[in-house]
Amino acid sequence: MVVLLIAVGGYIVVRSSHAAGITGDINGDGTVNVYDLSILLSHWNANYAPADLNSDGTVSVFDLSVLLSHWSQSTASSPTPTTTPSSSNCTNPIWSTSNAEGTQNFGDQTWWVGNDAWNGSHGPQSIYACSPQSWYAVSNQPDIGGAVETYPDTEYDVNGRDSNPTKTIAQYTSITSTFSENFPSAGSWDAAYDLWTNNWGNETMIWNQWSGGPAYWPSQATIALTLNGVPYHFYALGKELMFFRDTQVTSGSVDILAAYQWEVANGYAKATDVPTQLEYGVEVCATNGNETFPMTGITFNLN
Repeated sequence: MVVLLIAVGGYIVVRSSHAAGITGDINGDGTVNVYDLSILLSHWNANYAPADLNSDGTVSVFDLSVLLSHWSQSTASSPTPTTTPSSSNCTNPIWSTSNAEGTQNFGDQTWWVGNDAWNGSHGPQSIYACSPQSWYAVSNQPDIGGAVETYPDTEYDVNGRDSNPTKTIAQYTSITSTFSENFPSAGSWDAAYDLWTNNWGNETMIWNQWSGGPAYWPSQATIALTLNGVPYHFYALGKELMFFRDTQVTSGSVDILAAYQWEVANGYAKATDVPTQLEYGVEVCATNGNETFPMTGITFNLN
């Protein structure tokens, strides 16, 4: 899969930083601070509407001056991301995009939401986010031999939050996650974690639910195991390591470190491998016209 960790063009900005709200609050977190400054500087001399605070078509010193003049301002009346309950959907998105690799950072360099229509044969897809924990994708994908076309997802950049970006599997005492989604029963898709180590060199997937064609892959898994008491079956698809939950669920928890430790113990990974990024989303292979895939909750906890 192709994963981009930079913001690219093609955004449809639902909540503009210099529309209603606080001028200079580029990331929409309710405060003008260093995160907004970082976004502005990363698009210096570019035509990037969210950071073009004076609307002259270029991010420049004039926009920097505007941002600094509103430094530390915040207001309770400004629009903020809506994190919906685990049984609800995002109803008031603050960001969306139809760009194939449209990706948005939320508040810092740790949490991202990505449209990730990575396959060259993909159909149209748009993603609408209230927060990294609450978003939905509207997808219309052709069936191209059962291939995965898109992976709208939440991305957690380990290096963005960890003071030790070279921390190995052996050095962690806990890596856990909770998830909830409300994906449709129709179509062909799987709800899964996509976990990367060694700067995207090694890939592990943990599937929690699937529909249609992707059911083929769990049927190939013959190695039974448990991760923190939860039964799974395992299959190595070349270098892609895949865990399939025995009982499909729309919400629950996953012991990610236990998966890594099982891989190490069975020769599929090394204790010196370094977790790089943790993702959760839906691999969409085919849909029956437009289908909506709501993500309603995701957490990652690392120690």
